[in-house]
Amino acid sequence: MSKKQSKKLLTPEILKQALLGAVKKLDPRYMIKNPVMFVVEVGFFITLLLTIVPGLFGETDSSLRTYNLIVSVILLVTVLFANFAESVAEGRGKAQAASLKKTQKDTVAHRLDEHGDETIVSSSELKKGDVVMVTAGEVIPSDGEVIEGIASVDESAITGESAPVVRESGGDFCSVTGGTTVVSDWLKIRITSDPGNSFLDRMIALVEGASRKKTPNEIALSTLLISLTIIFLIVIVTLYPIGKYCGVQLPLSTLIALMVCLIPTTIGGNSGVPMVLLIDAVKALLGPTVMNWMVLILCIALSITFTISRIQKDGPIRRFHKKDGWGTGILYYLSAIFAVMVVFNVGPSQIVNDSVGIEAIGLAGSTLLTVTIAGWLVNFLIEFGILEFIGTLMEPIMRKVFKLPGQSAVTAVSAFVAAPAVGVFMTDRLYHENVYTHKEACCVATNFSVVSLGFFALLVTITDTQYMYGKVVISSLVIVFILAAIVIRIPPLSRKKDRYYNGVEQTAAMRKSSKYSKDTMKKAVAASTTKVSQTPYSIFVTSIPGVLSFTVKIVTFVQALATIALFISNYTPFFDWIGMPMVPYLELCQMPDAAAIAPATLVGIAEIALPVMTIAGMNIAPMSIFFVIVLSTVQIIFFTESANAMMQSDLNLKFPELVLIFLIRTLIAIPIVAVFAHVLF
Repeated sequence: MSKKQSKKLLTPEILKQALLGAVKKLDPRYMIKNPVMFVVEVGFFITLLLTIVPGLFGETDSSLRTYNLIVSVILLVTVLFANFAESVAEGRGKAQAASLKKTQKDTVAHRLDEHGDETIVSSSELKKGDVVMVTAGEVIPSDGEVIEGIASVDESAITGESAPVVRESGGDFCSVTGGTTVVSDWLKIRITSDPGNSFLDRMIALVEGASRKKTPNEIALSTLLISLTIIFLIVIVTLYPIGKYCGVQLPLSTLIALMVCLIPTTIGGNSGVPMVLLIDAVKALLGPTVMNWMVLILCIALSITFTISRIQKDGPIRRFHKKDGWGTGILYYLSAIFAVMVVFNVGPSQIVNDSVGIEAIGLAGSTLLTVTIAGWLVNFLIEFGILEFIGTLMEPIMRKVFKLPGQSAVTAVSAFVAAPAVGVFMTDRLYHENVYTHKEACCVATNFSVVSLGFFALLVTITDTQYMYGKVVISSLVIVFILAAIVIRIPPLSRKKDRYYNGVEQTAAMRKSSKYSKDTMKKAVAASTTKVSQTPYSIFVTSIPGVLSFTVKIVTFVQALATIALFISNYTPFFDWIGMPMVPYLELCQMPDAAAIAPATLVGIAEIALPVMTIAGMNIAPMSIFFVIVLSTVQIIFFTESANAMMQSDLNLKFPELVLIFLIRTLIAIPIVAVFAHVLF
């Protein structure tokens, strides 16, 4: 289905019904069908009650009223967006089913009897074995096989493919599907399905929500999410009594907020954590047109402010662009030019098309919403104790294995549930707060800004290998940690200075790894509660400018770099050329189809999805497909998002340095991924 067709499905009527449904579905009798979202709703009422009566559960801090109100609003918005997404999905399903039913109802058939005489009947009256004649411009009334004639058939209503296909009697191209249209010549067709059992009938049943078997991808994802849910529930449920035992009181609203941010659920048929699903719901609400205009306005604004900063000697605009040189400025100008081309549909067709310009501006819009919303919500992780709690518990392991503070584990989680750029943003924040040294921050950003959970599903879908989902996710995460243990110990990362943002040098005593003891849990809880007590609830307001300033520059970089990268990938053999030297290396690792997958080993530096896009549709071994998918997810460095986020941060990571780290990670990763591929396939 084209984007134009897709947009038509969100009609004013569907939107109106969805808005009403979002409110109606607040009924607990409905919400309990989705246990996690029901818990979110219960959490909303509890935090709302705590807003009115802050001391209801023995909490004495009067300033909690403001914090509880903020949490209440976030929870309410989450529930409303969840219900809205469900209502939109239902509305679209009904609209699609109604459209298909209308097509089925309005279709007439020219039925031929045994003597060849023609009778006009409704398509619903046809039964298996009937013979019909269909001429140019007519709709094929039901599933069948061609017994005479040859014609071009438009199957876009079923497959989404706009190019007509040839159908003829005999061979592999004799089958036709009800609901498709003959665009030339004629066909004599024998019906092969009984009423109610055609492909169109099955589509209607599926769209209307008929029961179906889950795909292997869905089963694997559900298993993973259930495991994560159990882990997070254990952590959150036990945190309160442990705190009580240690003599500290954790705000109930904080525990509810953490649960909402971390426990996976399903909304509108999509699985993930509520924070991510909230972002997806906002994207769906705004639609591609609004998001494209937002990107256009940002790109033009950054181009104008950069120009002003070159003229002004001082002022807020000059300070905003203080680190931006002319190379950055050129990217601002290019982003504005490319965005104008796409939004107004002007310029070369090589830019203004689905696979280059439209794809790039879509990536930019998605980055804008993801980094802004998730970057704001990570305040729950950074400012309200979870970072200190997990960091203290993970410190002995992280120091010993990765030479990093325990908090780096939380950074990996934030990227895993949101986006790599969010992991970079969180790392930059913690560097500014002197949690990481410069060396530690660079190591965390380049090794733990992992691919998000949802993106794994996209990659296996592109290659139609959903059955690999579980293997891909687990293998990727294991290999990421193996690579991290290696890469941080060699140049260029090993040569970074262990100096905090405030200029203090890290001593050997500071780097010394602690050991687990009976007091470790008590220390974790104490560190967490101390952080909570020191955090002003105004952080949700004061953090907004920092999030926005970080995001807007990334968006323009994504727009410019993604357009350039996609253009090079689609219209030049550049990535094929640079992939040639990798063929012997892949052959040494005994990878099948080495020549075919070689370009995919390096193209990921431009955009993470490009490696799998280069092999999509190829007739290559499943082992090789698995290899390409996993390799692309462990390379970490890609300039359409994570890499340009690193360059825009205060980590001072430059373009050549990031390219070098990418090559090092790739060369080390290839034999490791190959081992996993050989073991699993």
